[in-house]
Amino acid sequence: ELPSSGYWVGVSGKTAASNDAITSLSAAGRMAYVPCALISGTYDRLGVLIGTGAASTLRLGLYSVGSNGKPDQLVLDAGTVSGATPGMAAATIAPTTLAGPYWAAVLVETYASGLLMYCYGTDEPAPFQAVAVVSANGRTQRGQTVSGVGSGGLPVSAPPVNLSGNFSSPMVIARVA
Repeated sequence: ELPSSGYWVGVSGKTAASNDAITSLSAAGRMAYVPCALISGTYDRLGVLIGTGAASTLRLGLYSVGSNGKPDQLVLDAGTVSGATPGMAAATIAPTTLAGPYWAAVLVETYASGLLMYCYGTDEPAPFQAVAVVSANGRTQRGQTVSGVGSGGLPVSAPPVNLSGNFSSPMVIARVA
């Protein structure tokens, strides 16, 4: 059941900021994909939690899940948020009906050293409601990263992952309208 208006939903995250995402989002043009399952409903914001602010600009969005399980086509480009101030960095969107699994995307358009974001993990901060995304082998899926993505908008087709490793990615959440 969808939580009340004003609650945030998405994959559960840590209750403290982490440098886990720094290896994946340490330069402009890098984009992290993170599994994101949203309960069917209407949403009005897409956001990330900033732990330590730095003069950075992040673009948020959602991609569909392709038949191969990888990010596929752009569903929503929510726009940009500032990473300069600790706390919720949320992009307001027109009330949009969303349902099902997605790959959330966080693109670093401008980067400043020292930016720390909340990554997803085993604990979840109130008032967030969690929906876990679990792979066939029973493990929670981790984020994946691509480099060389231009600024000014998310690509219509998801660029393929081109950085080795299975990086932790920032917690991306959506607010119930």
